[in-house]
Amino acid sequence: MATYPRYRYEKLFPSELRRLVRERPIAYMGLGPLEWHGEHLAFGTDPARASALVEALWRHEGGALLPPLHLGIDIEQQRDGETLRGMETFAGMRLPGSILIDEAPFSALLEGMASSLERNGFALLVLCTGHLAGKQVAALQALAEARRSYPLAVLAWPPAGLSWPKALCPPGSGHAGVDEACEMAFLRPSAVRPRLMGSAEGDRRVDLLPERGSAIRSSLGRARFRWELGQLREAFLEALDQRKRSVPPRSSKLSSDNSPPTVLRT
Repeated sequence: MATYPRYRYEKLFPSELRRLVRERPIAYMGLGPLEWHGEHLAFGTDPARASALVEALWRHEGGALLPPLHLGIDIEQQRDGETLRGMETFAGMRLPGSILIDEAPFSALLEGMASSLERNGFALLVLCTGHLAGKQVAALQALAEARRSYPLAVLAWPPAGLSWPKALCPPGSGHAGVDEACEMAFLRPSAVRPRLMGSAEGDRRVDLLPERGSAIRSSLGRARFRWELGQLREAFLEALDQRKRSVPPRSSKLSSDNSPPTVLRT
């Protein structure tokens, strides 16, 4: 099995970056907003889940792992003169903790990051969101589609409509539901307090019921995580194959030659 160079971006030195863009010009980033996930889950649930996925792939495939981006977008509605966002539109009331921004600056930020990575010699960005709101998933997919002919391509994860095995979707699944709580129980146990599920009115308005807290199991979270990581790796290898068949010219000035990046090796 090939061993690829692997760095956390914030710890890179210029000489290491030059080596990386020659040998494995792949970048990874997890993202998601700090957002209400019921009384039982920490606000950082979405970026934590996304970061764990890309970090696991990075450890196997090499490249540069960027720090997670704690931002996201969601639907917005006006009710009785008040603006409700995200899960508030389903609960019909204000919920504490969510930090959501408008779609235009969010999309501009993602393109700006992709453009900067391209300028530094990277050829592929694996961008994973743990926030599965339709607007957020669509924004990532739009970025990937827009960059099809650019020197840096984007693999946006997950795809819209990712179909999970029924065995991995327990009753009470959904935003902040048993499925997400199981994953966090596996990834970051301190971020889950099962006994608090359904302890506030906001929880109960979106079907986060007290009796479901007892169904939160780290073993199911582990199975879900491993299944999704396998799906992501398949998409990653397919993205590498696509780049092998069509590699746009590189714009980076960091490399001393114009040889194709090793990203094309699978």
